[in-house]
Amino acid sequence: MAILVHASALAGAAVIASSEPTRPQLNGVHVNAQGWVTATDGHALIEIGPPASSQAALVADYPLPDGGHGEDINGAGIIVPSAAAVAGAKSAPKAKGVHDGLRDRVLVIARGVQAGELWSTDLDARRSERFRAIDGPYPDVVQVRPKGKPALAIGLSLSLLKRVVTALERSGVTANGCGDGDVVRFEFREPLGAVAFSATTHDERAVRGLIMPMRLPESVGLSAAP
Repeated sequence: MAILVHASALAGAAVIASSEPTRPQLNGVHVNAQGWVTATDGHALIEIGPPASSQAALVADYPLPDGGHGEDINGAGIIVPSAAAVAGAKSAPKAKGVHDGLRDRVLVIARGVQAGELWSTDLDARRSERFRAIDGPYPDVVQVRPKGKPALAIGLSLSLLKRVVTALERSGVTANGCGDGDVVRFEFREPLGAVAFSATTHDERAVRGLIMPMRLPESVGLSAAP
């Protein structure tokens, strides 16, 4: 069975995927049989959940290409190269007038040995991105998820984080990979206390500041990943 995912999940995960040629399995976005979209570069990991309905129901209601839903995507899933994931996400319909079941949706289809297709439609236009799936097993990300209850949980505003990152970069803190030159230190003391951050610019000037946490109800959380 093909897998229906959000185009935004493919685009978002591709940002985290690795470009290191020595680890080819990480050079793409992994889609599993339940519709979870995952990417990692060995330093950061993102997992984006599927639509709420069952995959069988979603695929049954989605218009299929002439080639049908292809081969079953088994438990190992399929690794979509990052460039194909981005291209497929861009071509998905996004207009507000498009039916909710079609907008921002992409059908991930296996087409034989290491061949795949990202298919989307708004019923007027059909869009297809063919790709060669990355060979090999994807890392078992379950093993690296933190176990047990967190020692400290803090909710931070995404918009504030984006503004702080922009301010740090414009101040001279260089985003150049995972080396010492782009490290930002965060200090957490209590759930509703200010989060302190500090960094050093490329010419060794100190930068420091605070981000206030958000007050979130206890019920706010993440759905369980498989």
